[in-house]
Amino acid sequence: KIKRDKRVWLASEPQVCATTSLYAHHTHLSLKAVTCARMLASRVFGEHSCGCWFEAKMVLASVDDIIGSLEGWDPSTGTSGLSERDITNVCLQVIEELQKDAVLVRLEAPVAIVGDIHGQYSDMMRQIKERGHPSVTKYVFLGDYVDRGKFSIETATLLFAYKIKYPANVILLRGNHECASVNRQYGFYDDCKRRFSMKLWKTFTSCFKQLPLAAIVSNEIFCIHGGLSPGSQPTNERAHCPDAKNRILQAYKNNTFCQPHTMMYMPLDLRSLDQLEELERPLDTSTCPIVVDMLWSDPDPDITGWGENDRGVGFTFGPDRVQSFLQAHQFSLVCRAHQVTLLIRFIFAGFVPPCSAVRTKVV
Repeated sequence: KIKRDKRVWLASEPQVCATTSLYAHHTHLSLKAVTCARMLASRVFGEHSCGCWFEAKMVLASVDDIIGSLEGWDPSTGTSGLSERDITNVCLQVIEELQKDAVLVRLEAPVAIVGDIHGQYSDMMRQIKERGHPSVTKYVFLGDYVDRGKFSIETATLLFAYKIKYPANVILLRGNHECASVNRQYGFYDDCKRRFSMKLWKTFTSCFKQLPLAAIVSNEIFCIHGGLSPGSQPTNERAHCPDAKNRILQAYKNNTFCQPHTMMYMPLDLRSLDQLEELERPLDTSTCPIVVDMLWSDPDPDITGWGENDRGVGFTFGPDRVQSFLQAHQFSLVCRAHQVTLLIRFIFAGFVPPCSAVRTKVV
């Protein structure tokens, strides 16, 4: 049980001030403090004393408090009871930590790689319990922390708190659901607005725009949420890309709603993955086509080259495109999320096991 010192200041004149300390459990702290202050004010100064006022000065919970509170929280009992001020404080702090990471993060194994979470808080905690606490285990999360599940807010808040507390051990990549145009439609916006405010959703959106796009583990494994882009291929391979420009113009004519790809698409000349680090953040996906592809594209074992994606965004890519990418950048494999599979790991395009020095657990 976490207890904190809450001081409520009451005054009718500058010279008159009363202080009381409130101790409460971690749930509904702000509401309890303000309610108690109102009751005390009415007793001291009278219910109709128009000259008196009070201000509840709440002490923000520390990151350690929030981590302890969420780790000890049972989702079956309902929402966690975190205050909007505490969540906002975590978001503001994590922006500073995320800005310290490059858009393309490089790290060494061993590392646990975790796919889509989608607000499934209990599943996330089960994975962490099995593979080790972030204080001792290095993690790469591949994005899609919000939407669909019941506890997107708690999921994102705890991951942000872990990032603040253990910045070197927690790498948070961006998924396609960490885009305002997507999570506004699939539940996260409604969760924030119903439980807190639209302002909190906008605060989360600001955090999502700071997330890195990709990670490279031990110079062997390329980690990304979605998939490859024609812009990430050698220049002589671009001919396999379908006529994307005409496809995007057609999307304009059809007035496709809130789709990141409704822009003039011209593949970037990505001569080296290091060029990803030149992208400036906050990163708006609507201004960078290659980012859209990396968040949305899917593999297709039945095609050669590039194909149309049924999602309406990004591309599909065949095994030959994967092999070309691996050879061009001297990687062993691409590790991605973005799709549901009945297998623990979906092996695609001739999986090449990493060298013995790379001890990686894929979740």
